Amino acid sequence: MAQVVIQPSYGSTDARKHWDRTLKAKITFSDGELQEALTDEQLTALMAMHPEGVARFWGATPNHDKRMSTLRPGDVIPSSGSRSSGVSARLGTASAMPR
Repeated sequence: MAQVVIQPSYGSTDARKHWDRTLKAKITFSDGELQEALTDEQLTALMAMHPEGVARFWGATPNHDKRMSTLRPGDVIPSSGSRSSGVSARLGTASAMPR
């Protein structure tokens, strides 16, 4: 069964800045620096879901590591903030990048 994880994404100035750096825009992962940072397994999984080589990425901060480790493909992540809900996303894949 899919989890539903409500993500505060734009209620505060810091949350809005984080949103702008992560989910707001699609990122090319199929070439350049990001591709070099991905393992072969990560790149294969991403290309299977996004054959055009671009996707939206949710960049969690270290204080979310424990919660992020429980997420699985198919989990639903609605965003919230300023007393309302925003977009919802379904998790395609999750992996940690080196810090």
